[in-house]
Amino acid sequence: MEIWQCIICDYRYDPEVGDKDRGIPAGTKFEDFPEDWVCPKNGARKVDFIRMEDVSEENNKDNAKGTGPNKIVWSDEYSVNITEMDKQHMKLVEIINNHSSAVDSKEEREILKDRLKGLLEYIDLHFKTEEKLLQQHDFPEYMDHKKKHDHLSRKVNALYIKYLKGDESTAAMVSSLMKDWLFDHICNEDKKYGKYLSSNGVT
Repeated sequence: MEIWQCIICDYRYDPEVGDKDRGIPAGTKFEDFPEDWVCPKNGARKVDFIRMEDVSEENNKDNAKGTGPNKIVWSDEYSVNITEMDKQHMKLVEIINNHSSAVDSKEEREILKDRLKGLLEYIDLHFKTEEKLLQQHDFPEYMDHKKKHDHLSRKVNALYIKYLKGDESTAAMVSSLMKDWLFDHICNEDKKYGKYLSSNGVT
């Protein structure tokens, strides 16, 4: 079962243990928590938790070569049919894979810091470009889309700050977060604006 960690502190929820103090029995999936559940240590909400990857030592070796099962592989099924956005999504995949490889091969701290900083900067660039495009064409779900961007940015920035303060485990947490988020967001959110923009003649 998947373990989830708070991005604010070091609390981890293990389904095999549960959270007896808050009435969560062992065997309960994190996704099934009541929406008002909060981190026992700092009161953070469910949305402030990320899923931790379970990667074997052998997979880590493969990932370091860029061939492991945790490498993100771009496919045409992820296309939103908007040329510039597809290019940026593919670039984001490349940056995430490079960061993940650096984590798996245990690169020096300064290299990982630069990878994280570069990822943050590109996320910011991509979100601003995408949001500007949606505003220009009056995408009806713009505000909801932007909120999802803001939430991810807050999570990644919080993990980056923890890394700068010495918590090196957060570098791997960023990889896990981005892999979970990216294609879920593209398939469930970005494709909505892709259809909308295409119907308005944007390519």
